[in-house]
Amino acid sequence: MDYQNSRSDNIKLFDNSFSSLKSSRENKISRIFKIILLSIFIVATFFLLAFFNETFFATKMFSDWGIADFLNFETLRNQQRNTMIIIRFSILAFVFFYSLARNFMNTYHQKEAIKKYWPWFTLYLALTIASFGLLFGFHDANPQSLLMLSFILIPLLLVNLGSSIYSYFLKRKTDPLLYKTSLIISQLSQIILIVSVISMLGIWINASTSTNLEELLFSNNSFYDFFANNVFGSSTFSSLIIIFTMTASLILLIIGANASKIAFMTFKANKQEYFKHRLVWLVSFLITIVLVIFRVVLIKIDNTGVLGYSLSRSIFLIEILFASIIFGLYVVFYFLRKTKTNSFVLNTIIYAFAQMMLWISLFITTLLSRQNPHINFINVVVVTIYSTIMLIFYYRRNSHYSFLASLMSTLSVATIAFSALIFACNHLLLSQNNLIFLTIDSNLYLTEIALIITVVVWITFLSSSLIALAMTSIKISQHKKSKDKTTNLTRS
Repeated sequence: MDYQNSRSDNIKLFDNSFSSLKSSRENKISRIFKIILLSIFIVATFFLLAFFNETFFATKMFSDWGIADFLNFETLRNQQRNTMIIIRFSILAFVFFYSLARNFMNTYHQKEAIKKYWPWFTLYLALTIASFGLLFGFHDANPQSLLMLSFILIPLLLVNLGSSIYSYFLKRKTDPLLYKTSLIISQLSQIILIVSVISMLGIWINASTSTNLEELLFSNNSFYDFFANNVFGSSTFSSLIIIFTMTASLILLIIGANASKIAFMTFKANKQEYFKHRLVWLVSFLITIVLVIFRVVLIKIDNTGVLGYSLSRSIFLIEILFASIIFGLYVVFYFLRKTKTNSFVLNTIIYAFAQMMLWISLFITTLLSRQNPHINFINVVVVTIYSTIMLIFYYRRNSHYSFLASLMSTLSVATIAFSALIFACNHLLLSQNNLIFLTIDSNLYLTEIALIITVVVWITFLSSSLIALAMTSIKISQHKKSKDKTTNLTRS
């Protein structure tokens, strides 16, 4: 009997040791995959945005076209050139960023069998490298070539479909409800979206009877004429119905394409590790944005403002001092033992309040200094750096998962990146005397609109955190009253 018990214990010990060794190897492989993807993401994104002439503005696409012509739609030729440049970048940038992000997040979802994930890892990586190379190398001015370029979305769709089906068979026993219906909805939505994009682009390009290759997207083009005259250029009831139907369909398809992610976020119980995994990606993205805008701000522009005001009004750089004070106070709160708190809600409120003050002060300064775009961009660079560091500090202290905090963090990172890139793009345009961002038909410049969106997100973040605190306080109060009532009844 003792011999059998000893043998059984040895077998269990061996099994535990083997499982531990296997888990350690899988974690090592997963870590290697993550490091490779993050390195490619940061370095490649920096090069894409740093060499904006070739990647974003595609100045090699047309011999007599430059940054000064960007978003200039005065002639049919310029309309077609700008449209082709925007479509080209949108397709390739989507494939590049989506394949990287999907690959990175899959290292979490496939962690149980990460050794078997390498074929999908390689395929996604191949799409990333291909789109990166095409952003630098594809400069064909023929619209038909643009249609051929859109076919890169098909292998992305197929790889995505194969990876999702593989994940379903891997996890159908542990999460059958989570991966069945949502998989069907997400894949059908993705197929419809990709097929619609390629089909509409093909119809648009082939709907023209014009012999002028440089104007065929807008000259004698029945597809363009229908939408320009009968849909967006008309105020009839039928046109409104068409616009509403198209918008609603697009929103539903985008939601459907993310059905698996929504199901995971809604039903999966333990999302702590996923939250950390996702956070690493967001922080890496912000760090890349900081590197890019720091590089762009060094580009010199004319020393006069849009209306001739001198850029020497450095008094508006006082925003850097104010932002430094806010950042300094948050750092003191973070490191000072007396002000530390383990409350996730309180930490979130303080963090959201500091970020809100940071971006509100930047917005006010930008309004007061709207004729000094270079100074405003310098302020944006400093505030973005402070905001990124505060984000890192906040999540180093708070590892607790909250769906609300996760959602608002994603929105805040997106709006910060959007604002920083809008200012960077505006700076590049101004360096070539292109004032398009400052001459839109609005009381606010596009750069100021971007800041408003960021401020609104931080106000929403703070408000939702305060509501969460109030609800928690009410629950605690009700629980205390119920407990006291029970105690009194017991004593009676």
